[in-house]
Amino acid sequence: MFEFEILTNAIIHSAIKTTVIGPSISGPLIGAIIGSAFTWILAHGTEFYRFTKKKKGIYVILNSEVENNISNLKEFEIYHPVKNSYAIRVEWTINDLQNYYKTLNDFPILRHDNWDEFIDTVPDIFTEYEIRRIIECNSNLDKLSDLARFLSNYKIEYSPDQDNVDLKELRFNDYLKISENYRTFEKNFNNLLRDLNTINDIFSKKRKKFIFSVDYDLLLIFVLEIIFLILFPIVLKFL
Repeated sequence: MFEFEILTNAIIHSAIKTTVIGPSISGPLIGAIIGSAFTWILAHGTEFYRFTKKKKGIYVILNSEVENNISNLKEFEIYHPVKNSYAIRVEWTINDLQNYYKTLNDFPILRHDNWDEFIDTVPDIFTEYEIRRIIECNSNLDKLSDLARFLSNYKIEYSPDQDNVDLKELRFNDYLKISENYRTFEKNFNNLLRDLNTINDIFSKKRKKFIFSVDYDLLLIFVLEIIFLILFPIVLKFL
C-alpha cells in the first residue's frame, strides 16, 4: 500500500507541474484540488483497511479463546463425567460424591483474558446484544471456576460408618442437603457449556465477514488506485 501512495503522489505532482506551464492558472489549481481529494480518499481507505485487518486479528484471537474454553470443558467431562443428580442418587455412595469433588483439582483453567485486553475494540466487532451475552458468559465462567476450586477441597459432613452408604438410601431431604453443592456445579457446568456454544455461534456468523472482508477491501483500494492512476493525468489534460 505504501508503494501505491508514493507512485500516486509522484504522478499527481508531475501532472500538476506540467499543467502549470500552460497559460491558465485554474488548471493546476483544480488539478491540485482533485489530487488532494484522491490522496485523502486513498489515505482514509488505507487506514480503513488497516483497521479492518486489526479487527480480523482480534476476532481470531477472541474466537480461539472461546473454542479453547469449550474444548477444555469437554475434555474434562470425558475423564470426569458430570452426571445429572438423578443418576448420582441411583449410582453413587457418599464416598463417590466426595471423591468426585477431589477430581475437581483437575478442573481446567478457563480464561477470558484476551476479551479483557481488547475490550476497547470489542464494540467495533460485536453488537450491544452480543457484547452483553459474552460478558454474561464470562461472568458465569468465573463463577464455575471459583466453585470448582472451592469444591476440590470441600469435605462432606458425615460419620465414618456412612462412607459407603448409597445416596439413594438417604432420606430425600438429607440427599438434597448432601448433594446441594454438586447439583449447583452440575447446573452451572451445563449452562456454561451451552452458553459457550451460543457464543461460538455468534463468532461463526461473523467468520465469513472477517475472513473475506480484508481481502475485498484491499482489492477495492487496489482497483480504485489503478483507476485513479490512469484517469488523473487524462483529467488534467482537459483542464
